[in-house]
Parts: sequence; C-alpha cells; structure tokens
Amino acid sequence: RDRSHVLRFGFMVLGVFVLHANLSDIDFKYFDLGQGWEPIGFLVFIACLGHIVIRRFLRFEKDLATISREMETARQIQSFILPRDALDLPHLDIAARYVPMTAVAGDFYDFTIVDENRIGILVADVSGHGVPASLIGAMVKIAFASQKPFAADPAKVLSGLNKILCGKLESDFVTAAFCFIDTLDKSAVYAGAGHPPMLIWRPQQEAVFEHSTRGIILGQIEEAEYKSIKVDLLPGDRIILYTDGFVEAANPHGELYGWDRFKAAISANQDEAASVFADKLLEEISEWSGGEDNQDDDLTLIAVDIKA
Repeated sequence: RDRSHVLRFGFMVLGVFVLHANLSDIDFKYFDLGQGWEPIGFLVFIACLGHIVIRRFLRFEKDLATISREMETARQIQSFILPRDALDLPHLDIAARYVPMTAVAGDFYDFTIVDENRIGILVADVSGHGVPASLIGAMVKIAFASQKPFAADPAKVLSGLNKILCGKLESDFVTAAFCFIDTLDKSAVYAGAGHPPMLIWRPQQEAVFEHSTRGIILGQIEEAEYKSIKVDLLPGDRIILYTDGFVEAANPHGELYGWDRFKAAISANQDEAASVFADKLLEEISEWSGGEDNQDDDLTLIAVDIKA
C-alpha cells in the first residue's frame, strides 16, 4: 500500500512538471512560467521508482533469508532421521551414501538390526523433491519402525508400509526395496515396490546379477500384494541397493548414464572395500553429470560386502 502511494506521488509530480513545461511554450502576456523543470519532475519520478525497487529488494532478501533458515532446519531434521552410527557387524561390511539434490530430499534409507547375524535394509525414493518429499520420508521412517517384528519377511514389511501410507500421500508415491540378510543362513531375502532391482556382484563368476519382484509402488493401492525372493550368498558377494538417480543421471548433452555404465562401474571397482567402492561410484556419477551443481536427482547407495 505504501508503495502505491509513492508511485502515485511520483506520477503526480512528473505530470505537474510536464504540464508546466507545455504551458511554458505558450506566450503569456503578463507573466513567464519559465522552462527547464520537466527533467526535475522526471528525476523525482525515477527516485520514487528506485525507492520501490529498493523496498522490494530488501523484502525479497528478508524472505530469502527466512526460507534459507527454514530449509536448513528441514535439512537438520532430515539428517536426524537417517542412520547416523556406523554399523559394525562381524560378517558384513556396509557402506551407505546419501547425496540430496537440494538441501532436503525424498530419498530415504534405514536399517533394522535383529542381532549380529541378521539385518534388514530399506531404501526408499519419494516422488518429487524438497521439503514435501522429505516430510513423506519422515512418515516412511515412522512406518518402517513399526515393521521390525516382520523383518525376516520383506514382502510383509512392504505390505505393512503400503497400508500405513495409503490415504496419506494424495498424488505422491514411494518406491522401496527391502533386503533381509542372514549371515548364519547365508542368504538374502528381497522384496521391491516399484524400485530398481537389487544387484549382486559375484566375484566367482565376475558378473552382476539382477533380482527384482515387480511389486507396485507404495501408498496408492491398499490391497497391493508383494512377494519375496531368496538368494543364496557366497563369501565375497556384494549386495547393492540404490535409487534411480544413478542410472537416470544425465550428462550435459542429455544422455543418461544407464544400466550398462552402472554395471561396468560396479565391475571396475570390484576390488575396492565397500566404502571406497561407494565413493567411486558417486564420483563417476558426478563427473558424468558435469559436477554436483548439475545433479538432477537424489542419490542413495547401500553397498554390503559378505565377509568370509
């Protein structure tokens, strides 16, 4: 409202001085109005516009600072819901990497440890990005905590998550993968919900194997059913769970990284420890995308090495 008054005042002053300049061209018999006042009126008008621009700029800076503080708060909250402690299990070497596209992200991962020989790993990807997606990620964490008693049955875990999320996401959805590893049984039981397949690098055969169950995305159909598959594990196997930001990363020319390059990178870094392996995959994606500033999706990667 104040800005409209300032602008109206500027128009009025300019109009008066323009009128004065026009009248000064008329030859009055008894008095001379004088000339040269129009530029001054224009200067006053410009000053009023400058005042409005500065006020808007300061308001924008204040709003931007507020948004930045809120985003930082959201980032800190999200960092609290992700696992913070390094996992120390005798028969597994686990590395987790999480690189959000913005301050907060829709990717999510979590662990449920049954004992030193059994662990469940969840990786999820919420549609969209930013604060709304991160809030849904927090919902997924709460829902996942309630599924710990069923950790040995991944299909049941995903079914439970789906029923909790249905009716709460509107047009959003969640893809997820859950893997239960039992080092005594030497097996991994896996179930997926619209998520990229679990990959296993097997050094004995020097090949990457895909495992998928084609389950439907979470949060849309309450009656959706999921199924589990069991995979026997061998010492030296490497289990890889991830989000689609890896294979769908685009370079500056719009070319996708793709499955072939992703599998080739897994093979090329087979001799690295899980932690170094995860870092090198992230470095390669960053180079392919042209740097972190060009990252167009969130990235989450869990690498699990089966020890002898």
